[in-house]
This record gives sequence, structure tokens and C-alpha cells, in this order.
Amino acid sequence: MSINDLKQLWQQAFGDTEDFLDDFFCVAYSEDRCATIEEDGNLAAMLYWFDCIWEDRKIAYIYAVATDEAYRNRGLCRDLMDATHAKLQAQGYAGAVLVPGNRELFGLYEKMGYVPFCPMTRVTMEAGDTPADLAVLSSDEYSKRRRPFLPQGAVEEGDLMLDFLATYCKLYVCEGCVFSGAMDDEMFYFQEFLGEPGWVPGILKALGAEKGILRLPGGAPYAMYRTLTEDETLPTHFQIPLN
Repeated sequence: MSINDLKQLWQQAFGDTEDFLDDFFCVAYSEDRCATIEEDGNLAAMLYWFDCIWEDRKIAYIYAVATDEAYRNRGLCRDLMDATHAKLQAQGYAGAVLVPGNRELFGLYEKMGYVPFCPMTRVTMEAGDTPADLAVLSSDEYSKRRRPFLPQGAVEEGDLMLDFLATYCKLYVCEGCVFSGAMDDEMFYFQEFLGEPGWVPGILKALGAEKGILRLPGGAPYAMYRTLTEDETLPTHFQIPLN
């Protein structure tokens, strides 16, 4: 299946820009971490995954699961996920994590063996009067600086995932937190925030943003986990979705 076919289905399903897709297929794509179903020579369904670590166990972050509109309601998503789980298990993955695109999808993935975890709530905060002292990080530096802020039992994203994140977000550190995100008009959208929320008003002031949207612990489950072993233990935290 050609890269162009994969891009066309991606855009149909998610509407991302050409630049975003070019970055993904240049930085993050690998045939070894992509699964597809073809029907009549056409791409009918696809998904991708990134490698992550959870307490020394290899975990797959399943990403961009999509079925072509012409092939929906035929069980292809379930078939693709089942085949992917079997492949991951054979390759020694301990489990898979994903972030449903909406609340309705939690029920779908529960039928595939996924369990909700990581309660998060979306909040909006306003800029303060005093700017925080920020530094921009490379993806390697961000990986090191964020590690102490991760809760015990968190899934830790791999280097490739952070490299891709850095193509469309900036990665920052200040005294009491690490975060990533991007500006849109006068709003700053936090892709991830780890640390003390009291720093957010100063961060927004330093970035020249009037407001910011971020996710903080609490509320409804945000991610889902499926074990591929007999261990039913759940991770405690997962953030940085790429959708």
C-alpha cells in the first residue's frame, strides 16, 4: 500500500494538514509499525503504533485507527485490532494503550478488551501578570527533564514519539513544570503539562497568550489500556496523544 493511499485515508478520517502528514511520514512512519486491511485492492483500514515503556515493559501506543467510509460497519476495525494485538503479543509487547477520539469510542474499545484509566479534565486558564522564566528544549532534553515529573506507574513515551511531537509543538521547561504545546491566535494549546498548575498563568504571560487550554489530573478517564499478558495491572498515567 502506497504512502499516498495512507495519507488519503488519514485525511478522510482526521482532516490533518499536508504538512502534518509529511512530518509524520518523514519522522515517525515505519512499515513495521503500521497495520492495514485491503479490500479489492483498496486500502480499507489502517492503524499505526509507537513504542513506549511502562515499568520496563514494552508498550504499544496505537494511533490513527481509521476505516474508509466505504468499508465501515463491516467489522474491519475489530479485525485489524485483533490482528495487531496478536502481532504485538508475538513481538513481546506487554500491552497496548490508546486515546479514544471521543467518549462514544470508549464503549467500542472496551469490547476489544481495553480498560479506561488516567482520569484527566480539560481546563482553561488565563494569563497572569508576571511572566515565568521559560526555556525551549530539544526532544532529547525534554525526555530527560520530564521524567521526574511523571507519576509513578506512568507510560513513558519513546524517543521517536517525542521527535514527532517536536515537529508541531514546542517543548518547554520552567522551574516547576515541563510542558509542550503550540499557539493558535491568542490561545496556547498545551499538548502536555506536567508539574504545578500554579505556573500556568505566568507561562501564558511569557508566551504572549491570553488564555491556555490544558488537561490536568481528575475527571473522566482519558486513555485506555489492554494487557497482552496475564498481568491485569493498569498504568497510572498517559498523555501526549498525537491526534
